[in-house]
Amino acid sequence: MLKRWLVAGCAALALLAPAAVYAQTCTNVATGNWGTAATWNCTVLPAARVPTNADNVVIINNTTVTVNIADAVAGSVTINGGANSSSLTLGAGSALTVTNAGGLSGDVVINAPTAGVTKQVNVATQTLTVTGNVTINGGTTTASAANIAQLSVTTGTVNIGGNLVMTGGTVQSFAQIALTTGTINVAGNIALTGGGAANRVARISITGASAVGAGVNVNGTLNINATVAASSTVTLGTGSRMRVTGAVTNNDTLNIGAGLFTAQSTLTTGTATNAIAASTTVTTGTLSVTGDTTVTSGTNGLKTMTLGNGTMTLSGNLNVTAAPATLDTGDATVSVTGTGTLNVGGSATVTGGTNANRDALLTVSGVSGVGAGINISGGLTIAATAAGSSTVSLTNASSRMTVNGTAGVINNDTMTVGVGIFGITNAGATLTIGSGASTIAAT
Repeated sequence: MLKRWLVAGCAALALLAPAAVYAQTCTNVATGNWGTAATWNCTVLPAARVPTNADNVVIINNTTVTVNIADAVAGSVTINGGANSSSLTLGAGSALTVTNAGGLSGDVVINAPTAGVTKQVNVATQTLTVTGNVTINGGTTTASAANIAQLSVTTGTVNIGGNLVMTGGTVQSFAQIALTTGTINVAGNIALTGGGAANRVARISITGASAVGAGVNVNGTLNINATVAASSTVTLGTGSRMRVTGAVTNNDTLNIGAGLFTAQSTLTTGTATNAIAASTTVTTGTLSVTGDTTVTSGTNGLKTMTLGNGTMTLSGNLNVTAAPATLDTGDATVSVTGTGTLNVGGSATVTGGTNANRDALLTVSGVSGVGAGINISGGLTIAATAAGSSTVSLTNASSRMTVNGTAGVINNDTMTVGVGIFGITNAGATLTIGSGASTIAAT
């Protein structure tokens, strides 16, 4: 009798337990509005009801659910993969919060298309708040430039409490963030990892001019991971903004273009183990780095940081290093190719590899006005490794490089002024030419 009473009591307690204990799910049955009960089939009765923060929400293949209420909530959101387009779209006047307050993950997952279709969360002009992570998976099965998994924002706002992770597909496809003039705030880290070919892309694309505080703001780190060259990319349009509080590691493509990119910690282009080409490029835009800036050649492939007609302000030290195992000429290169200005707040060090084909290069080839070209507040060291592997050069009649620090210039390899203008401005600074180093050529 007592045993029977205990069993009955436990069953009663189970009925009273919070619904979040169960993996309860609300799946849409067709295209419809979020706020319409008939849109949903929920595993915890009533089946036809609007989701709560204790529900995992699933958007099925070949449907669109439009958020049409200002207080929509979910415990997680998953966009199913498949061969037809699927969309969760925030309509006018709406807002959606995906939260872990109900005991679920608070995550958003956009799964892989299997054809030339789009799987997306379309925030448009509204606000999406995610307390967990956002994951975007690139396409499978059918290769197509129209095979797209994306988080799309025009003038709206997305707040992500966790990390943002984008992974390239197994076929030609895009896993992407598409942002115009709105705002995406990420409290955690961003990681982009392309697929096994250059057309299996994980990317962030900001195309509009961002107001101050808008664009993409990352409180953690930004990692543009190496797979195949040009498969992991971050691209800014004219006036677009991106700010990263943590370290920025670029092992593929960071194209600042005419935008504004702020790295409030360190910026590294290439790492010791990176075997593909990597580039950080500014055309007419602005790059600001608070900490040290490093360009490292890695095990293979060209690693470049290139400035055209814009501005790079590197408040820390600049290190240009070719790894010993590198095989390509010009493996680690920092260059000013136009009329731009590269300011180094600390010192600059150029260190080549173990033979003359494993180069570290610091060059100015553009036409520099007064104050433009490369300006180094500290000293300049051209380190000795193999003769001809560490090179500083000015190749245009108006190319300029100025060293302002008391440490002056220590040249243990190659410095070629050519027809350019090289200045050491500090009265207490010296120019030291090491044994075996080349004589400065001024023509």
